[in-house]
Amino acid sequence: MLKRIKDFIKTKPRAYDVLNSMRPINGETENWLDQFSKSNNGAINFIQIGANDGLRWDPLRKFILRDQWSGVLIEPLLPVFEMLCENYSYVNNKHLFFENCAISNTSNKTIDFWTYTADFFAPLSLEERIYYLQKSSLEKQQVLNSLTNIGEAESKIQCYKTKCMTLSAIISKYFCNTQVDLIFIDAEGHDDYIIKTIDFEKYKPKAIFYESHNLGSRSNEIENHLSQAGYTINQLEGDTIASLTL
Repeated sequence: MLKRIKDFIKTKPRAYDVLNSMRPINGETENWLDQFSKSNNGAINFIQIGANDGLRWDPLRKFILRDQWSGVLIEPLLPVFEMLCENYSYVNNKHLFFENCAISNTSNKTIDFWTYTADFFAPLSLEERIYYLQKSSLEKQQVLNSLTNIGEAESKIQCYKTKCMTLSAIISKYFCNTQVDLIFIDAEGHDDYIIKTIDFEKYKPKAIFYESHNLGSRSNEIENHLSQAGYTINQLEGDTIASLTL
């Protein structure tokens, strides 16, 4: 019964946000985001790559709403992007923008993106579908790894073309005269490739938050890359925060 109530509330963003605002700060990630926002007087300019539906399992939403952050929420998968826009539709913040695209260093207008088939989704509940939709990725192997029966996994995933933009193009479009404070990346194994597209000679975000537990042996390489760009590396709950060294 309790699970049904929780799942129902997740379909009502306004009610969800009221309850979420009353919930105490919990865990290392939320504590870090809380302090980061407060240390900047709540005036955070952010880019969220892999914003998903903007509600479920989203550590940023609480602070975006509480402190009226300004930024761009990016989601490549169209059905999830539509949920993202809907889940923020009641929010009166004119400084939030939404992009239905993938972030890559390619000059092509589209890129291959991997997700699951309609047959795979058919027997699942809404919450289960959203869980797996959030596992979609530019990395085919990452999607395959999310399925327990690897032998049958190939028949359960599919590739489609999605619009792509470079991170530099996003920054130029929305932050051409403004400091980017936080880049938050949840790209299901593609995080380090995105970070490598940042031109640190032009842009120096105060912090870059990314999922490192999916990177395997590439984790040390991207840490060295960020260290050379002037960032201090810290681990939080399986993720990594690179903070600009003052």
